[in-house]
Amino acid sequence: MVSAAFLTSAGSSNARPVGETNVEIDALKGMLLAHKLWLRNERGGRRADLSLKVLRNYTLPGIDLTRGKLTGVQLIHCDLTDAKLFEADLASFLHEKG
Repeated sequence: MVSAAFLTSAGSSNARPVGETNVEIDALKGMLLAHKLWLRNERGGRRADLSLKVLRNYTLPGIDLTRGKLTGVQLIHCDLTDAKLFEADLASFLHEKG
């Protein structure tokens, strides 16, 4: 799991197509912490659900979204180096590299 210290945003664009839900960095950190607990079957854990969300300009080295729900997620200009996506739901996944 990526440490919150490594989770950064390189900036954001205010121009977004209608219907997109951008994920703020604090919400993403909370989701990743809950997902880590969920993977360990620990109290307070919850499966990460980024369905139909948009992440822009994030640096996410080593992010662990194993078995996460990523249906329709858009990762735009995000660094996913060494990301763990084992058994993740990647239906309609979009990764646009910068």
